[in-house]
Amino acid sequence: MNYILFGGVLVYLTFMVGIGLWLAKRGVRTLHDFILAGGKLGTLVAGGTMIATWFGSGTVIGGPASLGYLYGLGPAIMFMLMPPIGIAILYLLSEKIRGMYRYTVPEIMEFKLGVEGRVIAAIIIILAHVGIVSYQFIGLGYILNVTTGISTELGTIIGAIVITALAVSGGLVSIAYTDAITAFLMLLSLVIGCAVAYSLAGGFAGAATKVPPTHLTITGGMSVPALISTCLPLLLLLLGEMNMWQRVAAARESLVAKRALLMWLIAALIVGPLISLIAFFSRAYFPGIPAGMSAIKWSTVMPEVLGAVFLAGVTGFIITTGNSFLLTPAMCAAVDIYKRLIRPVAGDGEVFIATRAFVIAFAIFAYVIGMYFPSVLAIQMYSYTMIGAAITIVLLCLALIPGKITKVGGVSGLITGATITIVWDAILGRPYGVHAALIAAPLALIATIVGSLLTRPKA
Repeated sequence: MNYILFGGVLVYLTFMVGIGLWLAKRGVRTLHDFILAGGKLGTLVAGGTMIATWFGSGTVIGGPASLGYLYGLGPAIMFMLMPPIGIAILYLLSEKIRGMYRYTVPEIMEFKLGVEGRVIAAIIIILAHVGIVSYQFIGLGYILNVTTGISTELGTIIGAIVITALAVSGGLVSIAYTDAITAFLMLLSLVIGCAVAYSLAGGFAGAATKVPPTHLTITGGMSVPALISTCLPLLLLLLGEMNMWQRVAAARESLVAKRALLMWLIAALIVGPLISLIAFFSRAYFPGIPAGMSAIKWSTVMPEVLGAVFLAGVTGFIITTGNSFLLTPAMCAAVDIYKRLIRPVAGDGEVFIATRAFVIAFAIFAYVIGMYFPSVLAIQMYSYTMIGAAITIVLLCLALIPGKITKVGGVSGLITGATITIVWDAILGRPYGVHAALIAAPLALIATIVGSLLTRPKA
């Protein structure tokens, strides 16, 4: 057990839990407070929560970290070019998002797709977000393994308990403000990690002699279809991700939302290259470790105080994203299924209690999913595609051409995107190494448009 590294993580966790509980006690009075922080977020808090929510365990143990370690800088940086593109599109759509959004994305669907579309969308979001939560638990398990020596499995259970407790306590009120604090610690930790990795790996020249030759190519040895199908789900996820729409809507005013999006864009341009470089240097310095450990492992060879700061920042990545992505499916289950179908007469207080109960239920479900999938990257691609190929395609059609989409078209798109994702990844085992997004997203778009054309009333 490394007491200094563990101490840094423990101090961070204690501080975050304390702040979260204090904010929950002071700031949560209504369901609107719990879900949208009362719609009162300022620029720094809104921008900070966007940054901390988006860059989570998928960043430091999945996505760019795993790709940089397994395939090199080219695929990792190409993967991390997707967020800036998506953020720019959300910036252009921010006014429309604020006009459409209330509590959940499925609510938007109901205006055009009826209650069936709303329920189907809620189920898809639940299935996808529970997968994303599962590897936040695993990420915290990795950190506790490095700092205490306990097994990753036990660390994952402890991580699940901590993340669930924070999500249950105060909703977006506590999450948003603790995110804002964490965002700056996260960026500092990556700068420290990259500087140490560069030095110990011998810079680019030293690392280049120790990594496989394919790591120095643009594609890293991946086929072009495989590389495109790996990057596409991230872009599609960002454009239809309910957490990000929620934060745009929770900003105090439209100008605040746009400034927050610009903060997030700047952070994306910093985080992407840093984490990609850390993973690349890790392959040279730590050959043979699990790809998911490529960033976290550096804490064991840094000066211990720097290692403690670095791990606290990485922990921040994981905790903040885990909270948000656990709260989202719980809100969908409570608002879009429980209140809409089972208890239409339920008041805000009852929905409030139901949301917290669903948080606990989905945390257990997420832990089970994490034990089923072979790697974090596999969970990541499945979850991102479930949102991107179904929710994002239909949601963007409703936002951009609302008068052209019919109920049959929209529901067809939702079902097509989700079904093909499950069949391609889970049943067929991802043929030819191509992720489901490359197949599911175009077919979902075709189903949405064709279904709408066939069922649109004649003039």
